[in-house]
Amino acid sequence: MKKIFILIVFLIVLTGCEATYTIEINGLNFNETLEINDRVRRHEEQIRESANANIPTDVRLDQDGPRIEGVDYYRIDLIDTTNNFGLRYNSRFNLEGYRFSTIANNYVSPFRLSHANGIIEMSVGDQQSFQIYPNLNRITIRLVTSNNVLSHNADEVNNGVLYWFFTRENYQNKNIDVRLTDEIYNPTGLWQLNDDGFIGANTLMAIYLIIFALIIIIGIVILGKFKNSNL
Repeated sequence: MKKIFILIVFLIVLTGCEATYTIEINGLNFNETLEINDRVRRHEEQIRESANANIPTDVRLDQDGPRIEGVDYYRIDLIDTTNNFGLRYNSRFNLEGYRFSTIANNYVSPFRLSHANGIIEMSVGDQQSFQIYPNLNRITIRLVTSNNVLSHNADEVNNGVLYWFFTRENYQNKNIDVRLTDEIYNPTGLWQLNDDGFIGANTLMAIYLIIFALIIIIGIVILGKFKNSNL
């Protein structure tokens, strides 16, 4: 059932190129992207053909067959630039749907995702890809989130993005553990911008209060001077 997908995904990786897996979490919404590259274009014909494949996003569904109405499939884009040639797989999920992500469940064993008491916990075990594919060299995992991250074991954090770097030398006994809130992080401070880059509601209210206070102070000063001039 999964053989066609695995062959497509690892067609390039088998030649020793890199794979980058990015998961974006915003509240309870998940956006999943897998990029694989064959910069020397060893398999250009097969890659172009694979860009037209039908890959269901739910690992429990048959991965080898025509499109079925009502079933969600990965969007597959061909990467074709001067320095890059490969495929990009992308799909969006709610939390329950991401539990059965075809990509996530094919890459690792086990893949666990839980949600309770306002906390999302994600645990990723053995990168079994290294065991199945002897020529696989490197997988980079990226976690981008607007939620408040409570704990993690990332190898690196850069501009708020969490990175894990798996190689053939370090993948054994190396896992991913993340705990985060299920709501988008919104600072409680007064001075902030909203998601569109405009002044946030709290900041706007503070500005109004300051202006109102200044008007009252100026009014009191003017009134005081007016009374003094009439004495």
